[in-house]
Amino acid sequence: MTKSAIVLLLTLLAGGLAGYLQPEKAASRRALPQIDSVALSQSGAGARLRVSGSQAEDCAAPLRTTLRAFPQNLDIQLYQDIAATAVCGLQAMPFEIELSLDAAADASAVIINDQLWLAENDAYVETSLAPTLIDQATLLQPGGEGFQLRLRGSQAVGCPLPELFSWRVTGDAVLLGVYNAMETATVCPDALIEIDANLRLTATSPPVATLLRVNGILISELETQTVSDIDKVLTNIFQVDVTAAGERISLAVAGEHPDGCDFPVLVDQSRDGNKIYVEVYREVPADVFCPMILQPYQGSIQIEGSFAAGEYTIQVNSHSQTVTI
Repeated sequence: MTKSAIVLLLTLLAGGLAGYLQPEKAASRRALPQIDSVALSQSGAGARLRVSGSQAEDCAAPLRTTLRAFPQNLDIQLYQDIAATAVCGLQAMPFEIELSLDAAADASAVIINDQLWLAENDAYVETSLAPTLIDQATLLQPGGEGFQLRLRGSQAVGCPLPELFSWRVTGDAVLLGVYNAMETATVCPDALIEIDANLRLTATSPPVATLLRVNGILISELETQTVSDIDKVLTNIFQVDVTAAGERISLAVAGEHPDGCDFPVLVDQSRDGNKIYVEVYREVPADVFCPMILQPYQGSIQIEGSFAAGEYTIQVNSHSQTVTI
């Protein structure tokens, strides 16, 4: 093969490889409008939500809407799908649309394109979204149609606030956002509040093959759960007072339960030499919805067995201390 033929062959190969590696151009792009105001009107025909704002470009593409109702809020997407080849002017285009709402929909909190509007004194006020701290998210299929999403984590403020949700579809993935928000006049202590909540999803969303992310946590497995499943819910222990009488030890324990469910308190004990382990907990059915309030707990626990004089480490849940008797 001549030198000129080799150069030609390499040129053709390089051109073909460049064409193969070049990313495919999107056929359209999504443009989000600016939201200026939200208002709710009631009539004999039902409730209607009026949204006003402006589009950043004066393209002819229609304004599309997607509305999803969650237990504590509405989630709305407003957007234009603009063809990649379209030439748009830069003049802002005002718009106003009205959306019909189901009679059972809770419109006290409305998320529009990741902006939150809270109903306050017969008007809507724009408020910031605070992402909930999610530690565990499990997708459950308890039987029949639909799914349940089990969420565990904590709120970033010391007031028990409702969980607000957004739903975003990107390719073959669903991004579920979980947030908290409070009215502007509310003052909360600087503390965390544990949450343990279930969210009911419709039968068609998400499909089993869809990747689901909850505040960045990827759910890759679908678990089946029956109503007989039980969760062991540990009590938060703040203080343990130890009393020794002869060779016996008793504990005065103070703390709080992380939810408002009223189930019996159970105590397990074990001993390894001079280490004493005590577990204080409640057994809560997995399908029970508990109020998100803290309940104080105080209990007296008699440690089994006899104890000679010496140094002992006593651990009650996560609370540990060393005593000498």
